[in-house]
Amino acid sequence: MARRSVELNKLQNGITIIQEDFRNLKNNFKNQQFDVVVSNPPYISMGQGKINPSINKAIARHEIKGDLEDMISVSNYLLKNKGRIYLIYRSAKLIKLVITLKRYDIEPKVIKLIYPRPGENANLVLLEGIKSGKEELKIEDPIFLYSNKKMETNK
Repeated sequence: MARRSVELNKLQNGITIIQEDFRNLKNNFKNQQFDVVVSNPPYISMGQGKINPSINKAIARHEIKGDLEDMISVSNYLLKNKGRIYLIYRSAKLIKLVITLKRYDIEPKVIKLIYPRPGENANLVLLEGIKSGKEELKIEDPIFLYSNKKMETNK
C-alpha cells in the first residue's frame, strides 16, 4: 500500500519503501543515517488479543517479530541528529510510546489524536518526534476518520 501511494503521488525519486524485518535494518544500513523514519509499529503485546490468521496482518499488529522498544532502538540508530520520526500507534498506549521515545533520546514534538467519529474515544495517535530535540510538545487538532452524518440519517 505504501509503494502504491508513493507511485500515485509520483514520489519514486524521493521516497524508497523498504519491506524488511526492521530488526535487520541496523545491519543493512551500517554507517548510513536518514532524515525521516515512518512506521506503524506492532501494537498488541504477545499473549494479548486474537492473532489474525493472515501472517502479514498478524506480524503488523502483534509483537511477533519485535516490539516497540526494538522499533524505537532501530529508529534512533537510523536517524540523523535532529532527524524526524513519524509514528501511528494505539492511543491507549501513548504513555508507553512517549517513555520509549525519550529513553532513546527522541523528543515527542507533535501529537494528533485520531478518533473514529465525533463523540467517540480516540483510538489512535499520530506522533512526530525529533532525535535530540528540545522539550516542547504541541497537541494539534484531532482527526476524525468518519463523520456522524450517515448515522444521523439512519435514525
